[in-house]
Amino acid sequence: MLALEPYAGDFEISETIRNIAGECGIEFDNARTAVIDHFTAVSASQDHTLFKASGLNPTAKAIIGDTIGPVLYSGIGMNIDRGNALTLGVLHGNPTTYSAPLNRHIKIYPDNVGTETMLVTSMQARNNARVTFTGSMSMVSNKLMGNNDHGAETTALIASLTAWTFQEIAVLQVSRPSHWLTNSSIADEQRQKGSYGTVYRVGDHVAYSIDIAEIANNRSTPFRATDVELQVVLVETVAQIILTGNENGTFSGQFRAPDVPGVYRLRVAYRRPGFSNILSIARVTVRPFNHDEFERFLPIAYPFYTGLVSLLVGFVTFGIAFVHAGNGTTRKGKLT
Repeated sequence: MLALEPYAGDFEISETIRNIAGECGIEFDNARTAVIDHFTAVSASQDHTLFKASGLNPTAKAIIGDTIGPVLYSGIGMNIDRGNALTLGVLHGNPTTYSAPLNRHIKIYPDNVGTETMLVTSMQARNNARVTFTGSMSMVSNKLMGNNDHGAETTALIASLTAWTFQEIAVLQVSRPSHWLTNSSIADEQRQKGSYGTVYRVGDHVAYSIDIAEIANNRSTPFRATDVELQVVLVETVAQIILTGNENGTFSGQFRAPDVPGVYRLRVAYRRPGFSNILSIARVTVRPFNHDEFERFLPIAYPFYTGLVSLLVGFVTFGIAFVHAGNGTTRKGKLT
């Protein structure tokens, strides 16, 4: 796994940091600008650039931990690409914040206004590499973290951000993906030996299970969720099953093997904000019926069976009647 350290900006941000942020779908505001809030500013801030930010994103619960805010902030703002599914705004501005040049009269519309102003943003790549951007160098300083006014909340947020970025929390691991026939006398024996079938017949009832654990501070705990999904994929997804988890972190479910023979993928792809991505794929073959596995008599074909039996009975009856119809009769007459 890869991890990138958090990048903290200030009123002056180097081009290197801007370029790195740009590759992650994040754009810092113009140089020599700052986020200003006249309504929630701390009394010690004369230019109102030090304020209390309460815009913590509830979707980023895995990143912010138990922090409820508000937190202290003094720095530059940023924008994120709304179409980038990998980027998540962790802390945004208050409805009364705006981004503008320092010590200048505002003659044009501010770069960012209200909750559209991002203060802390995190990004997790598809390979689970993580990076966090904040526009405030002061936010991670002893001055703000030791402040009597919401300094404890600021410290808790920085601690959670650091732990998340360095993959100390919100890391998911999968183990023991398995599948087997539910109506089989050898299912228990297979599970005990750890050998599972990879060939199923169309219409078979198959059970699937997988263990998911959450790693936090070097401790593994069972993962709890209600939205873990199993996908049965041929070319497209042919079935989706919500797996049910237990207290041990084992998620299980059952499905019916598709009616179309082929090589299928049993895929569990779990991507949720803040958590590391997990992907587990198992390949199984679904075969058609063998020649000796079809039902000998089909209930749906009973009318045809009745017609065939009736035909045979009628043929035999007619044959018997035809053979014995002339016995015991003679023809009388004289030749002339």
